[in-house]
Amino acid sequence: VMTDVTTAQQQQQWVAAVTNYVNQNMSALQGSVTTSPTVLTVAAVKAANVGLPAGFSGTNPFNQTWTAAVTQPTAGNLQVFVYTTGGNVIQDQRLGSIARAAGGFGGMIPVNNSGVYAGGAANAYGAFGAWQIPTAGATPVEPNEHWDRYERKRRGQRRQCFDEDDDRHGQYRYQR
Repeated sequence: VMTDVTTAQQQQQWVAAVTNYVNQNMSALQGSVTTSPTVLTVAAVKAANVGLPAGFSGTNPFNQTWTAAVTQPTAGNLQVFVYTTGGNVIQDQRLGSIARAAGGFGGMIPVNNSGVYAGGAANAYGAFGAWQIPTAGATPVEPNEHWDRYERKRRGQRRQCFDEDDDRHGQYRYQR
């Protein structure tokens, strides 16, 4: 479905631009961000000229708004959540398609409309059951979100990254 491919392409562009933004502003962010989220909007990331295409839409085909939040749970370590809010719920069956189209090791946090996921939204599940991660405490700002989470160490090294596409479910992609 074309909307799935478009969502995956937007996700790749948004993650790349937010990653560039965080890398270019690492020192400033480490000096100002606290444990409370500092929100990055599409407008702010575009204004920083970090590679977001000029025509990038602030919403995906599911009418979910792209956003990012940066927190610093411990000194020098940033956690970045790239997510969408609002819009329409994406059913479990479509999340797999979006995860595959986005590349990497995809997965999801299901709404469990399929009945396949006994743990429901308590876990994120890798594509084809490749992995499972508890979601307790991982949702960044509100429950209906698409998000990517990664941590930046003091030297800017990426420790972990996973994407999620949500309305109580998501897609994850680990990046190296």
